[in-house]
Amino acid sequence: VGSSQNPSMVNTVLNTIVAEKFAEFADKCDAGADIHDLAREALNENWRVIFNGNNYDPEMQEELTNRGIWRIDSGVEAIARLTDPKSIAL
Repeated sequence: VGSSQNPSMVNTVLNTIVAEKFAEFADKCDAGADIHDLAREALNENWRVIFNGNNYDPEMQEELTNRGIWRIDSGVEAIARLTDPKSIAL
């Protein structure tokens, strides 16, 4: 989100995604699944997109691109990606 843009849409989307995932975890827990197994499974499924490095380092940008993670540097490019099949599949 640019400094002159309103972040409410971004926050709404992110909160919706988080709420959906928490609901999935809660449903599985209510069905009797072990919380530790659920957490382990979620991490194992998502290590590819978890990033704790220096996002400003060009070498790290190359690594992320190699891992299939998009680099989107502008709001215009981000809007263009909304209708990408990869985005729609989410």
